[in-house]
Amino acid sequence: MKYAPILSALVLSATLTPAFAQNVNKAVNLTTSELASTEYKTNKTAFTDTYTFTVASASDLYLSLSELILATQKQIDWNDTEAFKLTGSFGSMIWGETDPQQQLSVEALNFTGVATLVLKGTATGTGKFVADVGTVYGQYQIQANAIAAIPEPETYALLLAGLGFVGYVARRRKQD
Repeated sequence: MKYAPILSALVLSATLTPAFAQNVNKAVNLTTSELASTEYKTNKTAFTDTYTFTVASASDLYLSLSELILATQKQIDWNDTEAFKLTGSFGSMIWGETDPQQQLSVEALNFTGVATLVLKGTATGTGKFVADVGTVYGQYQIQANAIAAIPEPETYALLLAGLGFVGYVARRRKQD
């Protein structure tokens, strides 16, 4: 019976522990695949999701992020100063929560290597939406892909083709 107060204290402290949203940590090689994902937030708490994109050759990054908004109620309260932070060889870009549509689209960032997208927010929905993952307090969709630039003809190849054509025309005139 001496253990009853200790056990009840442990049970009480375990139930009072705050619930944390599931943070997402995904690494995607955009050279071989693309990312199309819907993330569900099943806890009404803050989260920091990190996506790491790898591209082997110079490519344009196409990134799209959108949030499901039911009627006029936002499902996610994005961080006011660092809601979306994209870093890579092109530098760093930071967006705060300013767009009421809750959409972000980035295109034509020519880069090679690794880019990291960090999303910060708090799931604030009513929990009326139920998916196969459970009760959902917020969700967003993210899509990313990299398209390699179309290779242009090299300068020397054009120069040699031009010289070959001029030589052909000169030889033809000389024979006439």
